[in-house]
Amino acid sequence: NGSTSTKAKYENGKVTYKSTLAAKTTVTLEFRVTVNKGTTVKTVIRNVAIVNGEEKDATTTVVKKVCVKTTAETVNSLDMILVLDVSGSMKENKRLINLKSAAENLTNKLFSAQTDSTLTLIKYSTTASNPTTYQYDQKDQALKAIKNLKADGGTNFYKALEKTIDAVGNNPNRNTIVVFLTDGAPTFYEKDEEPGNVLVKTNKSDDNAYEKNLRPEIIQKANELKAKPNTTVYSIGIGIFGDEVQYVERDVPAELQETFDGSREIEVGKGRDRQTITYHYMKVSTYAEYLLNNIASSGSYINTTDINSTFNDIFKQATSSQHIYMTENVPVTISIPETKTIISNVEVKIGNEASTKYTLVQLKNGVNGLKYTEGVGFTWEITDTDILNKELYISYTVQGTANN
Repeated sequence: NGSTSTKAKYENGKVTYKSTLAAKTTVTLEFRVTVNKGTTVKTVIRNVAIVNGEEKDATTTVVKKVCVKTTAETVNSLDMILVLDVSGSMKENKRLINLKSAAENLTNKLFSAQTDSTLTLIKYSTTASNPTTYQYDQKDQALKAIKNLKADGGTNFYKALEKTIDAVGNNPNRNTIVVFLTDGAPTFYEKDEEPGNVLVKTNKSDDNAYEKNLRPEIIQKANELKAKPNTTVYSIGIGIFGDEVQYVERDVPAELQETFDGSREIEVGKGRDRQTITYHYMKVSTYAEYLLNNIASSGSYINTTDINSTFNDIFKQATSSQHIYMTENVPVTISIPETKTIISNVEVKIGNEASTKYTLVQLKNGVNGLKYTEGVGFTWEITDTDILNKELYISYTVQGTANN
């Protein structure tokens, strides 16, 4: 009935589950069977239940699954916005160098063929730049802008999000991908005469540019961004770490206090004016990851040191489609529709095996059961039992059509 149990066990070729069940309770046993080549699998197994002392039989059909994932890397109708941290710390450990290389590769991939896709660059440190948008015929200008990135100043999440919201359109037929990247927590704004300022030992400033660069305001802007139609936000932390206190806040709502690393009290005033103020605090890593998780769309925060691979993964996720097929036996022929024009070789991978690339000419004639028909898509005839319960991957690049 939706809960899980450890009462099921496998022994001597049998899966058994013993328990006393309430009336009308449903028990589902899920398990995977590995089948050696040439081995016949029985499609019916016997379940025995003792009900009021009487043995009851039931049958369960074993269903084998073929999962086909096709990745079509589209080359248009995608608005990519890179929001890039260029604070002073990005000079360390070749972070800026690696970021430039990854951004250049992503730009070349996005503009690999004639497309109406756009790339928007926003750089931020103490403040944030106005968004600059590039189209296919401006690829060289985009690459030059990336090459000229320089690191200096602090880290202003609020300003970066504010500019990003300005950059995102409201066209419901366009897909927008925002990539928000940083190597640390935002610079803490020291409010005038706030006693808790002394608790923050690093990355703080009384510059009014950071006036709204605080947790509640940053979260508000992040939610405003994610509410934009057809917009997916990825946040990337480049090797986030740090145990120093980075952020303090007083009067934290009770439901949020567990989010913080702890609290400290500061006594202020003298005599009858003496009072104790409680501040909740977050360390660098806690604060950065808390904000990045809230900036990202659900499940889209990534902590990594490999920026290039992460950018590639994001691009593939933004442009991939997945088809899942269920079958009990082979032979079976599955269809994978693709009406757009394919402009690359096709990469095929079965389970954990090495991938193989085929030309369209080869696939139009058919290779190992896989055949391509232009304007229709693929058919794949599967005759090998070993392929069942494996994931089949097909990856290629298409020339898409505009979604304006």
